[in-house]
Amino acid sequence: MNVLETPEEKKSFAITSAIFVIIALICIFFGLTYMDPPPENGIAVNFGTSDNGRGDVEPAETQAAAAQPVSQPVEAQENLATQDDDSPVVAPKKEKVKPVKTPTNTTPTKTTPTKEVKEEIKQTVNSAASNMIKGKGKTPSSGEGDGDSDGNKGQLTGTMYGNSYYGSGNGSGTGSGNGTKWGLKGRSLAGNDKIIQKCDEAGRIIIQVTVNKEGRVIDAQYSAKGSNSTSQCLIQPAIATAKTFKWNQAADAPDSQIGFVEINFSVGE
Repeated sequence: MNVLETPEEKKSFAITSAIFVIIALICIFFGLTYMDPPPENGIAVNFGTSDNGRGDVEPAETQAAAAQPVSQPVEAQENLATQDDDSPVVAPKKEKVKPVKTPTNTTPTKTTPTKEVKEEIKQTVNSAASNMIKGKGKTPSSGEGDGDSDGNKGQLTGTMYGNSYYGSGNGSGTGSGNGTKWGLKGRSLAGNDKIIQKCDEAGRIIIQVTVNKEGRVIDAQYSAKGSNSTSQCLIQPAIATAKTFKWNQAADAPDSQIGFVEINFSVGE
């Protein structure tokens, strides 16, 4: 007996067979998977293993102990099995679990002083030693500068082209002839002139000058400190004299450096 007689039956059989083969291949390569061994189910309950406890977070040691079942020694199990019903059952003693303390690093961090701090300490020590050597039993100087209050006028970084003020001992004894003296740190005088007064007066006039890198005077002001006259007849030619001063050029000098010029006027000059 021929089962597949008509063309429709043959076509249906071919389609059914193809679908069956595709389903079989999908089951073989993409079938359901399972875990071997299967995961354990349940919830671990920790009843505690110590008489004392504190905090909201369970320590790792206690969790590990709770995860492992506690088994009784074989001897204890045998004793329990052979005891009479009237005898009290003695449970094995639990050992206290000591919490593990995390060691803390108590070694102090070593702080290395910076270069600026070392330089400041060195200058302070040198200044104190100098005061002790120069005058035992005397009150040490309150500072250096032309101000009215205590303090050491200057900058911590220091420079050979620092400011020079009259009476500070920084070049006040340098003479340039014609009754003039000057002070300017790190610079040598290149030339100067003296303006003659128009009155017959005598006196010492101190002019504070500001000098640029090229050595030219860009500002000149009368200084009452060191001057013994307030006569405008002497102050004006003294300022004009200070402006004639010129020092050597210095590329590493500051843009403006303060110094002073001392002009001594005599009667008739």
